[in-house]
Amino acid sequence: MTTEVFAVGGPELSRRAVLGGAVAGLAVLVLPACSSKESTTTATSVPTNATEAFNELDAKIDKAMKDYAIPGVAVGVIADGEEYIKGYGVTNVDHPTPVDGDTLFRIGSTTKTFTGTTVIRLVDEGKVDLEAPIRQYLPDFAVADPEASATATVRQLLNHTSGWLGDDLQDFGRGDDAITKFVASMTRLPQKTPPGTVFAYNNAGLVVAGRIVEVVTGSVYEDAVQKMLLDPLELSHTHFFSDQIIGRNIAASHNVDDGKAVVDPGFWFFSRSCNPTGSLISSVRDQVRYARFHLGDGTTPKGDRLMSKDSLIAMRSNPGVGGTLQVELTGMGVSWMLRPSAEDDRPTWRDLGGSTIRVLHGAQP
Repeated sequence: MTTEVFAVGGPELSRRAVLGGAVAGLAVLVLPACSSKESTTTATSVPTNATEAFNELDAKIDKAMKDYAIPGVAVGVIADGEEYIKGYGVTNVDHPTPVDGDTLFRIGSTTKTFTGTTVIRLVDEGKVDLEAPIRQYLPDFAVADPEASATATVRQLLNHTSGWLGDDLQDFGRGDDAITKFVASMTRLPQKTPPGTVFAYNNAGLVVAGRIVEVVTGSVYEDAVQKMLLDPLELSHTHFFSDQIIGRNIAASHNVDDGKAVVDPGFWFFSRSCNPTGSLISSVRDQVRYARFHLGDGTTPKGDRLMSKDSLIAMRSNPGVGGTLQVELTGMGVSWMLRPSAEDDRPTWRDLGGSTIRVLHGAQP
């Protein structure tokens, strides 16, 4: 099962925008002008102008689940400040439990945006400079190319332009030194392009960003993200480790065999050394709250200042070098992919991974 978070702008909820949410396992669609006040609106209470679109979305999801043997889906939409959250299907074909708004899914590479947001919190505090070389924070950092090792910047880690081999997903165990060991092992990674010149999706770069978080905060990566982001945003259903979710309603990992969904636990495992790239487990309700924060003014649900609004906007502005990853990209902001909208030429921001946040009308809502 996959998860997807959408955000769209404009004065009214368009049918086209809503239907765009039917392609993945968990979808959240958000109007940038939405109120920061949270709602418990159910799936049956939706804006009048959107009723037809939601009915079509239901039908499209039901059809896609049948066509692709998807056992369970969760959807969340924010429209006019109200939330639409609905579960479809079951969490596990062997032990079926209905999917709901609190069902936990692996959210994949949306984790990268949590890493990026934590780094930007440190930028806000004056502890990290995006334009500084990595070695300002990790003096022993090295990949195979000496020049890249010395000159690659923190920003290039987060906009995927560091240029070294990025598909490196080694497992260094469950210890608190897992990320440290991963970064130390990168001396063998070849340089494909000079830093800052070419976009190429880079998991290894996000691990380095996670290690910078550790060094600057003096905490292991997961504890730093918990303290700096998950706890203030009250994301109580968002966790890094499987032993933190015992007793919760969990969407099991599945494969497709002869056109039928089958439980496959092998897809669930994620090495701790790669946690900054894709290990988070979350619910659609938490993802709605996270989307609200990124579309808001930088305050928490309680109204406390967590980040400046300018920093949130900067994360999805000033794209780096463009490229292609499933779609053509204008470039990367800070962990957000930017590309033209299908509806107009104003930029979209999103992450492409197990979960996605998408703004269809403007990078600066």
